[in-house]
Amino acid sequence: MQSKLRLAPARVEMEKRAGNIYLRSPDKLKPHARCVTEWLVQWSDRAPERAFLAERVPSGAWRKLTYRETYGAVRRIAQALLDRGLGPDRPVAILSDNGVDHALLALGAMHVGIPVAPVSPAYSLMSKDFVKLRSIF
Repeated sequence: MQSKLRLAPARVEMEKRAGNIYLRSPDKLKPHARCVTEWLVQWSDRAPERAFLAERVPSGAWRKLTYRETYGAVRRIAQALLDRGLGPDRPVAILSDNGVDHALLALGAMHVGIPVAPVSPAYSLMSKDFVKLRSIF
């Protein structure tokens, strides 16, 4: 059975230089979003009430955010991060399990060009001296 996906031909250019191998596509990059949150902006306009993020809370109920709610939260978080002087030279580290709040913080940072480094909570929960965590930060 043939796939219905339309993929570009598998082509690659290879260059060997100083003991390294560099691979690149010969195809020019087509127009693309400036950042991941451009899609959030687009869908906030197109389907504002559609669910975008959801997680089950301890009671068993679902916490859901629509595209509109998410975009609003992302903008507020982004501004708060900028107000705190964060930027390309002052990134955000997120020490958290995956969840809606983690996603909102990451999207808020990415929306304004602040790098995000998610860090596994295991580095803090399984450690007595936090050496690895200090090294990461």
